Amino acid sequence: MLFLLDLKMPVKDGLEVLRWLHEHPEIPTKLPVVVLSSTALPTETQLAYALDIQACTVKPISFADLQPAIAVAVKRFKELHSLRNENADLKQALADRKLIEQAKGCLLYTSPSPRDRTRSRMPSSA
Repeated sequence: MLFLLDLKMPVKDGLEVLRWLHEHPEIPTKLPVVVLSSTALPTETQLAYALDIQACTVKPISFADLQPAIAVAVKRFKELHSLRNENADLKQALADRKLIEQAKGCLLYTSPSPRDRTRSRMPSSA
C-alpha cells in the first residue's frame, strides 16, 4: 500500500493532503508517498519532499513509468523507517546511559569509600 497523490487537483491538491496528514498525527500515515506533478516546479517538489514524500514523477505517466517510482518510494520509505527506529533506539540508549551515570554519581557521593569501610571495622586502640 502507498499514497499516490497529485500535486494539482481542483478541490484539494496533494500538498494540502500531506499538510493535513502532518497536522493529524492520530491518522496512521506509515505508508510510502509518491506524488504526481504536471509541472515539476522545484518549489513544489521541495515542499513535497519537506512533507516526507519518497518519490515524485511528472505527468503524463504510464504504468510502466510509475513502477520504478513506486519501487524507489518503497525502498526509501523502508530505509527512512529503519533510520527512525535506529534513532529512537539510540535516543533510548543515551537516556538509559545518562540514568546509569546519574545513579553511579549518587552511589559514589553517598557511600563511604572502601578505605572508610575498613577503618570503621577496625577495633579502636583506646
